[in-house]
Amino acid sequence: RQHRSHFGSSCESRCSTMAKKKVNPTAKAAAPPPAAAATGGKKKAVKAADEAPSGAAAGFFSRLRPRRRVWFFVAYALMCAFVGIFLDPCQLKHKARKDCGYPGISPMTCRTVANFFQGGKWMKQAKPYLAWQHDKISTNLIQEISSTPGTGKFVESLGWYVGPGMACWLLSGYPLASIPTYVGLSSLVAWHTSKCCYDDGVPQGVPHCYCRNGAMRLDKVMTKASKAAQDLWRSSTVAQLVR
Repeated sequence: RQHRSHFGSSCESRCSTMAKKKVNPTAKAAAPPPAAAATGGKKKAVKAADEAPSGAAAGFFSRLRPRRRVWFFVAYALMCAFVGIFLDPCQLKHKARKDCGYPGISPMTCRTVANFFQGGKWMKQAKPYLAWQHDKISTNLIQEISSTPGTGKFVESLGWYVGPGMACWLLSGYPLASIPTYVGLSSLVAWHTSKCCYDDGVPQGVPHCYCRNGAMRLDKVMTKASKAAQDLWRSSTVAQLVR
């Protein structure tokens, strides 16, 4: 019995000593060699250098657009509504009217799409961005519409409104999905300012379907709309009561 107890105690002491000397393989694997650590540090430095410009750009946009501000969109929508309500593009003298119709044109066609077909001689009115097709004779509808002076006037008018719209979108803080809303409002106002008008009570020699010659600048549009709003206010009953 004494021999067995002595043998058991000696085995326990040997096992404890071996357990202390045993090395953990996980700890060894976790510690990378010096060369690998240096390589990892270089990769992290390169990655940080690559991400630095984007981080700076993100910081600039975060300062410019700290949060979503809907009142920029409201302001732009109110401006478009103001132009659509108070600007009358049909107030033109007889001498300033440009014919954009044809005999027998209906009032609806004149007021909606006549401006896009006016002067639609494709080969004679070709625009610079379609000059690569100057040697081809085509009756394609898209080419006809693209070559008309009315379409050029619409695109020029659209440029006056898309710029302020994009500025409002940038400051509003809303995502890219909201851009079509601004472009749609700009297109409506551009069509309103460049559309053809219909007047069947004109003397002979004066076009009954007519439009303005050239696009209207944004400052002139706002001036005319403001003047029309002031005239309407002065002639209103409320203004007379205030006086």
